[in-house]
Amino acid sequence: GGETLNGVSSSPARGAPEEEHALDLGNFMDTSAFFVQESCSAERAYTLFCSLGLRHLTVVNSFNEVVGIITRKDLIGLRLEDAVSDAREDAHDL
Repeated sequence: GGETLNGVSSSPARGAPEEEHALDLGNFMDTSAFFVQESCSAERAYTLFCSLGLRHLTVVNSFNEVVGIITRKDLIGLRLEDAVSDAREDAHDL
């Protein structure tokens, strides 16, 4: 047996094709979510979190395949606020 989520089994019944028991998550997906390339700097990601009020940010590779997720909590403690502020001051001085 498999686990259940809201009464939906996570594994097919014996002898039944797996496709008959697949759960379509399409209605729950946000296909317009923000993402960054894996080469994106931590400062840029931090700026996106702050300016857009994000809680999660998808990370993709050069083929736009998802390779990870960054959460706001991941960036806490990196002292990025100081780095972003310093970068803005440096840019303003130019």
